[in-house]
Amino acid sequence: MEIRYDCPGCLRSDRAEIAGTMSLVGCRSCGWTRDVPHSEVTDEAIRSCLICSCPDLWRQKRCSLQARLLALATAAGVGVGIWLLQGEWPFVVGSGLLTFWLISRWGRQTVLTCYRCRARYFGVLNAKGMTGFQSAINKRYRAPC
Repeated sequence: MEIRYDCPGCLRSDRAEIAGTMSLVGCRSCGWTRDVPHSEVTDEAIRSCLICSCPDLWRQKRCSLQARLLALATAAGVGVGIWLLQGEWPFVVGSGLLTFWLISRWGRQTVLTCYRCRARYFGVLNAKGMTGFQSAINKRYRAPC
């Protein structure tokens, strides 16, 4: 599992690979560190945020850039191939869009995001207990104007 976060110490963006045996997460720029309890990371699942220890995380499905580029290249290839065989533009455009949509759906992955610090966890395999974004929970962590 990969985590992308803004360091609480220096506010720079950083990333780290999280494993079940990891005991420390930290920033490579300023040296900020935080202990990771073994109960927090189990079987590619997390119970709370490893950066700010917030218990509220929300789940979303995101398509990676590599999957989008693959989908775009494949859709263009399918479109050109059909255009060479058939020569009818509505059919070519429809086939290309359908191919792009199918490959984009295939390339989606689950991402968990912390409500408090907005740390993002990619490659989470077990996110069954997490719900989608809820504005009522977000209001608790939003800074007052």
